[in-house]
Amino acid sequence: MSSSFLSRVNLSQSFQFDYQHDSLLYYYSLPRQRNLNDYDEFTEKCFELLLNRKPFTELQKECNKDSISCYSPNDASIFKVRFNMIASNNEAYTIAAKDNPTIAEIEKLASLHPSWAWLFPIKTYLHHHKDKAKQYRGLLPFGKYVIAFYNGIKDVDGEKFEKINGQPTLQHHMSLQNISNAMADLDGVPTITINDKMYLYGGKMYNTAND
Repeated sequence: MSSSFLSRVNLSQSFQFDYQHDSLLYYYSLPRQRNLNDYDEFTEKCFELLLNRKPFTELQKECNKDSISCYSPNDASIFKVRFNMIASNNEAYTIAAKDNPTIAEIEKLASLHPSWAWLFPIKTYLHHHKDKAKQYRGLLPFGKYVIAFYNGIKDVDGEKFEKINGQPTLQHHMSLQNISNAMADLDGVPTITINDKMYLYGGKMYNTAND
């Protein structure tokens, strides 16, 4: 972790967040579906606990105090993944807590735990760091709509794709990465743009299938 990062974060004082926060660790403190303008006490407390590599049980204790607005029940499994990774994986912590990580570092971070809980904050970070988003070629999150899109793919250059039943595997994530990068090259757009399009088109496919 860079000394400049530590000098800007004094845990004894109020920490002010902003859209261009340079540490991915901040994005791991955000609950699902939360507006990034809503920098409430929970987000700050979650960031503090992650920064200090506390276990998920510490976040649960804070929420049980009823002193902060907390995550929804659906977010519990998401934060458990993030806290466990940051607390137990030195490489994940080093990259996530670093100021201005390189593209190679971000792609490495993504590869450490292919799951929606781990990858969605990386995608959110990239959306708020456009120059890096243009260069990123690593893993990106599935989500149910991207799964619907992926399951609708028949073949690409003769390659067959195994449909996803349940949670996407590492092989599914690698296949999605290859497809996304190939489509990005063909369309002349960033890979993250392809993931966004898959989400939109997959949403239509999902809703049609479940009408």
